[in-house]
Amino acid sequence: MSQQREKDILDFIRNYIRRNKISPSVREICEGMGIRSTSTVHRYLHRLEENGKLEVNSGKKRAIFIKESYMQQGIPVIAQIKPETTVLEPKNIQSYYRISSVQKHQNPLFAFQLRKDYPEYCILKTDMLIAESDSVSADKKLAVFLTEDGFPEITDKMPPEENTVVGSVIMVIRSFE
Repeated sequence: MSQQREKDILDFIRNYIRRNKISPSVREICEGMGIRSTSTVHRYLHRLEENGKLEVNSGKKRAIFIKESYMQQGIPVIAQIKPETTVLEPKNIQSYYRISSVQKHQNPLFAFQLRKDYPEYCILKTDMLIAESDSVSADKKLAVFLTEDGFPEITDKMPPEENTVVGSVIMVIRSFE
């Protein structure tokens, strides 16, 4: 088994999750990589798992989790989302927020600060918020949505229809100086 092929499969999985917000099935990896045998893909997945690059939940379809190290690069910090782009496109990332540890999540994480205080949630505009990229309904979590001018805001209710929900808050970090 080729190390380059292993890297290519990992890149394929990473890009698939970024595009589709869900991990690929083994058959989709076969199709995307031009591999005929699902057992070959399973061997590569097993090897990637042994090397600590990803985790596969056996017995479930679409249960491949990439173990990205946010401790090495950091969580992308966004300020304003450019029109016609997704949250984590490079042109929207202004820096990276280093964090010592973070739980494993299905979807990519991003960090941001708000333009105003939210006393109803005990959140200050100086706080750093960490969110998981997804499109959950706001009634289940503290949702992150984009205003018409592309700035992230938060709500525990459904935002107006013209605003796009892009994630849900998983952590609030407050610095005391």
